[in-house]
Amino acid sequence: MLCGQSASDLNSGLTISHDSSLDEFTLSWWGMDDFYYFVLGTEDLVDEPWVYFPYAGKGADAALGPPPFATNASKMFFRLEYTDDTNSELLTTDYNGAGIGAWRQLDLGFNPFDWVDTSENQIHDAWELYHFGILGVDPAGDDDNDGLTNLEESRTGGDPNLAAVATTAATLDLNIYAPR
Repeated sequence: MLCGQSASDLNSGLTISHDSSLDEFTLSWWGMDDFYYFVLGTEDLVDEPWVYFPYAGKGADAALGPPPFATNASKMFFRLEYTDDTNSELLTTDYNGAGIGAWRQLDLGFNPFDWVDTSENQIHDAWELYHFGILGVDPAGDDDNDGLTNLEESRTGGDPNLAAVATTAATLDLNIYAPR
């Protein structure tokens, strides 16, 4: 289910506040348990597209929101998209090229719009933790002996613990029979 929250929902609605001393804005809303939230923004409701704000969060029956931000836009519009369907496009999309979808990254505590590689091995930390439970995986390693390195598996969204299936071109003859 993909939804848009409104201020009429209990403990819901998007709140925007401004700190004039720092000239920063803060967005916040009530995050329902096990729902995943994404913020979209636009500067113009007519001519500009809605784009994802670089923040997503998992609800835990508490207030949610991105860190404070500054903007020099004369106006901004925001909306929330949220879902609890882990098979939805919103949660299966890999927004940052980590090799795993937003849902798994959020469940591991990562922002699916950020690139995080603390071990500097060119593999996203969320992918390493999801597949190996540790950081600092050898990018040249091939744990499943399928000929693809861990780095290649991470870039293609593969599973380094499950050998890739070799595919070959094949010809299919199709005979079509029609009744007389």
